Amino acid sequence: MAPNAAEVAECARMGFTPQAIAYSNSCDQLGPRGTLSNEGRILRWCSFFPMDDDEDGEELDRETRKNSWNVEQRWPLPERAARAYATELNARTEASDAALI
Repeated sequence: MAPNAAEVAECARMGFTPQAIAYSNSCDQLGPRGTLSNEGRILRWCSFFPMDDDEDGEELDRETRKNSWNVEQRWPLPERAARAYATELNARTEASDAALI
């Protein structure tokens, strides 16, 4: 499934590289592949991370949800945890590429 513009933008904002997004297709822990793009799978996975106490956990309003990566996502993504996962997935991607050389 092709990503929508909001999914692409949110993944880029969080720091996921295009290579890591492609690599994520091989990551079974991200859940089913059939109904979401790779970007959507990554963002859904990040939505399950706990939010830090000092992060904004206010429910998103309808207009914000309508323009976000997933209209059903009622809360913002946990910023720090999602960025940390981006760093981890980017590193795993690089390590897997290095193993192929």
